[in-house]
Amino acid sequence: MLKLGYDTALIEKTHPLLTPLRFDTCCDRSVQGSMRTVRMMELESMLYHVGDVMALLPYSTSAQLNDRPVTVKGMRASECLRPVDDMRCWLETAVRGGLN
Repeated sequence: MLKLGYDTALIEKTHPLLTPLRFDTCCDRSVQGSMRTVRMMELESMLYHVGDVMALLPYSTSAQLNDRPVTVKGMRASECLRPVDDMRCWLETAVRGGLN
């Protein structure tokens, strides 16, 4: 979040909201297709310049992958989302107590 320019105060306020990781094992084909697209188009283009996946910096790579326009199935290209902006908005709402 720091790499994405989030306010330090916002990060500190959201820290108590963190819970242990949970993984969903059910994944539909649309989600799998989206994950394949990210892997092939984004990660492989990053690897082209680096050569070894272990040479990628995790925080910078994560920031790059989240600071790009994306679409959801059924969404027009002109309505694309930016994960970095949507996460910031969600965190600000959570800090204000707007999420249950």
